[in-house]
Amino acid sequence: MMKAYFTNQETSQTTQVSDFSLKNLWIHCVHPSYEELKRCSEATGANMDFLRAALDMEEGSRIEIEHDQMIIIIDIPVYDENVKNERFFDTIPLGIILLKEKLITVCLQENSITSELENGKPKVHTFKRTRLLLQILYKTSQMYIRYLRQIDQQTDELEIAMHRATHNKKLTQLLNLQKGITYFSTSLRSNEATVNRLRSTQFKSIHEPELLEGKRFLKMYEEDEELLEDVQTENKQAIEMAGIYGRILESMGHIFSSMISNNLNIVMKFLTSVTLIASIPTLIASILGMNVTFPFDTISVTAFWGVMGTTLLIILIFVVILRKKNLL
Repeated sequence: MMKAYFTNQETSQTTQVSDFSLKNLWIHCVHPSYEELKRCSEATGANMDFLRAALDMEEGSRIEIEHDQMIIIIDIPVYDENVKNERFFDTIPLGIILLKEKLITVCLQENSITSELENGKPKVHTFKRTRLLLQILYKTSQMYIRYLRQIDQQTDELEIAMHRATHNKKLTQLLNLQKGITYFSTSLRSNEATVNRLRSTQFKSIHEPELLEGKRFLKMYEEDEELLEDVQTENKQAIEMAGIYGRILESMGHIFSSMISNNLNIVMKFLTSVTLIASIPTLIASILGMNVTFPFDTISVTAFWGVMGTTLLIILIFVVILRKKNLL
């Protein structure tokens, strides 16, 4: 699927268009077919290898420049939900291709980052390539922080549930959160390196001498510089949060594993004590049921209740002893 957006510079209104040959477009491709990529390449002049790069799940965060085109690949956070509404956090590559008068994004699936930008959160001006690029980077950092907070919330809920857990289901959920944190931490550090490289090598401030004209790819205004600083700040915050939550989850894994074993031991101890108490009437009945002569060997209600009373008394003594030893 491919969608193109165009912003009218006079009215600042952004609308979806079908003509990919227009100037100042943002073209967004979601899991595009080869035919769609070919059509996009022919209409915009974009490098076909650049368009296909982000469709590889193993593609890492990087920058590549070829002639008058640049591709920036970053890792963005995503999640999937199963039938039990359990979330599995992961990262996928997002390709951002910068042409002279167009910006193209390519991704394997719909995601919250581009969806919010398409809905005007924040407002997008397609004729400002640098601003749109920084908005994507900033929104990516914000989305990491949002998902990390959701992981923290799930961790708190899981912590409450784990106090009574005696099986591995909760540990499996904890493992899924740990995997998500690991993916996030790795991707955030890769994105940080990419943003730092962009700042140091590709952004050209309007205050820089013309000598740098040929060495920089993107013109950056004062408001763009502030947004770039916000991108770096948000990314650093996300890295710190991922590190903290990762350490917390790692500690919880060890603690809860011990807690589950301890809870299982408590259950086994209780069942053993109950089994011991339940064996007392069986033992007495077995002895009295032997084919030998015993005192009070008569069919009498008094004898029956005497045996029952003695049995209950012995059971009560055992219960008191087990309770004092904290075995029941």
